[in-house]
Amino acid sequence: MSEKKTRRRGEALEHAILDAAWEEVVVHGFQHYTVEGVVKRAKTSRSVVYRRWSNKIELFEAALLHYFQQNRPSVPDQGSLRDDLINLLDQVCNMRGHMMMILASQLVDYYRETSVRPADLREKIILASNSVLDRILFRAVERGEISSQPLPARLKHLPFDLLRSEFFMTWQQPDKSKIIEIVDMIVMPVIEYQQKLLMEEAMQTYALSR
Repeated sequence: MSEKKTRRRGEALEHAILDAAWEEVVVHGFQHYTVEGVVKRAKTSRSVVYRRWSNKIELFEAALLHYFQQNRPSVPDQGSLRDDLINLLDQVCNMRGHMMMILASQLVDYYRETSVRPADLREKIILASNSVLDRILFRAVERGEISSQPLPARLKHLPFDLLRSEFFMTWQQPDKSKIIEIVDMIVMPVIEYQQKLLMEEAMQTYALSR
């Protein structure tokens, strides 16, 4: 007698499928993972999977986003924007670093089979992390460290882009000293310069209005 499938519905079932899809990708890589493997690992049926995702590409994208949402860093108040950013990047390294290095080579096959660009995939992933960074920036506004005017998207991406570059250039997980260098030597000076420009612009606007 075949193994009886576990009865799950709604969010519980969807999470089980996405967890299974992620595990299949990690084990077999994007090119060789199959919906059949996901079905077997999740103990569900093909029809259940295909009702939610049309193909293995959509399923992979959903599983990737699910992984990042389930491994979202916590953001306790460290007292300053600098320390909050260091804590955030350190958590990202510890929670996601090893897995991102595994995925890096596998994503080549994903890009080859789709019209998705690395920047497009990055945007989807960043959407899962923005709420964490936004809380940090909101605290910085409340402390008076930065203006309430939203940071440009490129500047918000900068800490994660630099961390990703460190991963892929060294093929090693950055240690705390590297994270501190990224924040102190690049991220904070750029934010401070951007805030200086905002202040100068506000002063010019005020002067012209008088």
